Amino acid sequence: PRAPVAARPAPAPAPRRVTSAHASPLGRDRAVPPARFATNDRFADPVLTETRARIAAWSGELSLTHATPSAAAFGLDAESWNEDAERSLYRLAVVATWVLRLGPAAAEAAWAHLEPAGVVDALYDGSAPDIAPAEVDPQALLWLSLLARRFAELPELAAELDRQTSAEEVFRTLDTALGRGLLGLELLWMLRELEAAGIVKRPGLAAFTALPDRAARDTLFRLGFLRTPYAPDGAALAVASAAVREAAGDAPDAEARLHAFADAAGCAYDCGQRRRCEYACRERAGG
Repeated sequence: PRAPVAARPAPAPAPRRVTSAHASPLGRDRAVPPARFATNDRFADPVLTETRARIAAWSGELSLTHATPSAAAFGLDAESWNEDAERSLYRLAVVATWVLRLGPAAAEAAWAHLEPAGVVDALYDGSAPDIAPAEVDPQALLWLSLLARRFAELPELAAELDRQTSAEEVFRTLDTALGRGLLGLELLWMLRELEAAGIVKRPGLAAFTALPDRAARDTLFRLGFLRTPYAPDGAALAVASAAVREAAGDAPDAEARLHAFADAAGCAYDCGQRRRCEYACRERAGG
């Protein structure tokens, strides 16, 4: 019989190739001992406070471009809200969905074709548009139709938002109305734009206005700000949004700073840089 072949140890993962234009945040501080954060739960508050301070010190001089255009670029502002708040909220939901799901360029193209032709308002009013749209992403039309149908069931949603007295209630109301398997990150973007326009003002609303996409949640999980990177519903997205603020501050570009940090540091699962990284991170805690 053949002698058994000795199993070869798995090779160490190659360090992630860092292509960021920003200087690495590594090699600037003393390493946080893994004994302080070796846990499957959220890391202890003092550890997270130190991580936030290190990210802030590194990112303080960054000049970042916003990944998404503002709602004002689509003519959605306090003036349009005062004219017809319910219609404006619908139009804001349409823009949010197009921007985050189709991308800013496709959203702007769809808006340029459909809004002047009256298609956006026609579907909201439950009537057939006079002009058949051409050269428009079919997904843009699909989302326009889905949102028009949902808003037909919510004739006083804007007024309901206005009646809420806390940031938590504002988010819960929006999530109950437009979540339910329809919108997710879009709800947070909508609240960001409503706050920026001065339309919705509640103490603590900033916690509900970051955009914790999957890449951001992965980073927050590795750094111990989240117990899990998964966000199956609006409540979990709200927790993740608050974690973005906790890690990267209240500036409008908080999630962009978090992405820049992860890119510049080479953050990844099965990280090959954990032996030289000084940050408190689950990758280091795991060996």
